This record gives sequence, structure tokens and C-alpha cells, in this order.
Amino acid sequence: MKCRDLREGVGFPHAATVVAVRSAVTDKKTGLSSADTRVFVSSLERAALTRRQWLARCRGHWSVESANHYR
Repeated sequence: MKCRDLREGVGFPHAATVVAVRSAVTDKKTGLSSADTRVFVSSLERAALTRRQWLARCRGHWSVESANHYR
């Protein structure tokens, strides 16, 4: 996980921090691996949360996102 303060605008007027989370997945059946990087933009200052708290927020976002696909 990388977490950076935003010094310049990114098209979101209240953005203060961008968090990049890299994940890797290996399919148990085929053995094929893939990697992905997800980027999150937040109005919170970087120092407002610990690394663990930032990761929890990112995971929380994806649990909500995933739940919408199974309704």
C-alpha cells in the first residue's frame, strides 16, 4: 500500500490523500496469477489514519461494492 498527500489537484475539489493498494491473486485450479492496483481518493489527511486503518477503509469500500453484485 502506498499513501500520498495530494499537493496538486486531481479533479476532486476536496481530495487530500490518494491511496494505492496492490493485490495479487493466484487461481488454485490453474495456478495462474494476476495482479491489480486499486486507487482510492479521500478527503481525509494522510496522517488522520494509520496504515492499518487506511487498509480497513479500502477493504470496507470493496465489501460494499461487492455486495451490490449479489443482490
